[in-house]
Amino acid sequence: YSKDLLKSKVVTSIGLLVFFGFILINIVNPDLSGITRLDQVTFNIQEVESTYLYKLTKRQKVGIAQLVAENYLSHFTPRFLFISGDANPRHSIQTVGELYYYDALLLPLGIFFLVKNKSKWSWLVLVWFFLAPLPAAIATEAPHASRSMFAIGGWQIVSATGFFYLLFLIKKSNMRFWFIVSSCLVFFLFVDNYFYKYIWIYPTQYSSDWQYGYMKIFTDYKNDFGKYSRIIISDQDG
Repeated sequence: YSKDLLKSKVVTSIGLLVFFGFILINIVNPDLSGITRLDQVTFNIQEVESTYLYKLTKRQKVGIAQLVAENYLSHFTPRFLFISGDANPRHSIQTVGELYYYDALLLPLGIFFLVKNKSKWSWLVLVWFFLAPLPAAIATEAPHASRSMFAIGGWQIVSATGFFYLLFLIKKSNMRFWFIVSSCLVFFLFVDNYFYKYIWIYPTQYSSDWQYGYMKIFTDYKNDFGKYSRIIISDQDG
């Protein structure tokens, strides 16, 4: 879209100015760029040396490349996408995946249509779709829902494209009508199932992952603290 961007010189100039402004700020003060956090979640030497490619080549960068590739591909597994989501209960309710089951049909159809379409916007969406898990792939704890949050939007556009492509394949108008009605019903049932589990099951089964209970120690028993010379609180729940 370079020609379109060059026509809108003012908007493009402001966008580039803001973009390079952020880059400059991070060059001046690297601490702002999250490098410290990246150091905390980077691969340790034991992980790198345990990879097949490192053992084969004795090169750390090759071992890191294998870990990044494995982490990247882990974001496309059925368990992460459709079954239980992120293994960390803070990032997922553990009873559903990051996507709905019907997306398993719509995503391949959407990708097929976008590749077949061969337009500029198609390639833009596809690049967005496949690049999204990359930030999460360069750190430990993959697949990671929060670090791959850039996928939000791209995945939904591809899925929606697959739905409309499926609708396009149905030629009869009455069949299209019932297909849309049944699709809305299926969508509602999936959303209802998610909210039921999120509101009623998740808070009780995974409350400890959010350190539930610590506040009550201090609100309900603070008047008794003066009776003791030492109070020990377990850090079992973080």
